[in-house]
Amino acid sequence: MNWAQRIIFDAVGPAFWSSTYNQDGVAGDGMRLCPLDTGPSSYNYGGGPYDYVFGLTDRFHDVVHTAKQPLWNGWTTSQLAVVAELVDIKADGHISQRIYDRISQWGDHVMVHDHTLPLDYYNTKKLTKDLGLPMKKINVCKNDCMLYWKDDIDLDYCKFCGEARYKLTREPNPNRTKIPYVVLRYLPITPRLQRLYVSKATAEQMIWHATHQTEEGSMCHPSDAEAWRHFDRTHPDFAADT
Repeated sequence: MNWAQRIIFDAVGPAFWSSTYNQDGVAGDGMRLCPLDTGPSSYNYGGGPYDYVFGLTDRFHDVVHTAKQPLWNGWTTSQLAVVAELVDIKADGHISQRIYDRISQWGDHVMVHDHTLPLDYYNTKKLTKDLGLPMKKINVCKNDCMLYWKDDIDLDYCKFCGEARYKLTREPNPNRTKIPYVVLRYLPITPRLQRLYVSKATAEQMIWHATHQTEEGSMCHPSDAEAWRHFDRTHPDFAADT
């Protein structure tokens, strides 16, 4: 499996990965498309914050279910598997968005009329965004002094070194998009943590430290140590949120 496919399928979860690729990470013509476990609604962890997490991931689960449908009726390869491969080809070959659009449009001409392949890169990005792979772009000082973020998001010059935020143009044009010197691409961690509770397998692993059987005199996890237990006794509210 290549890096682009790994990024996408890491978000989808192990249930889709195991049903789509073999042990070598290669998609097969006879792949079996099975549902992503049983869905968030089937879990019962006693309510509270888990209801909130599953509410946020219901939309993600629906999108995954849709993306796992065959590329067209009667075909075994899913829309998501094809999109992952195309995104990797684009990155590996340094293909421009215009050429990617042409490839997608060519595919539209040669495939059956009811296929689900996105017709351009814009819609491909929308699909990956709906799968829960958000990315935020944050401007950075060219000398790495600060981030233009939160209270500083409207600044045009670094408040520490005074360097300009945007590249200068020969002819100033208020209607032209400003180009920053440095851009930080931030991948929010919260949606990824929430997705770990979508799959039954990963959800059980997330709370394993609190549910596994401890053997007296042995430590197979830091939660078996006295320091961890002392922390749980000192902060019972935090410990209850496994």
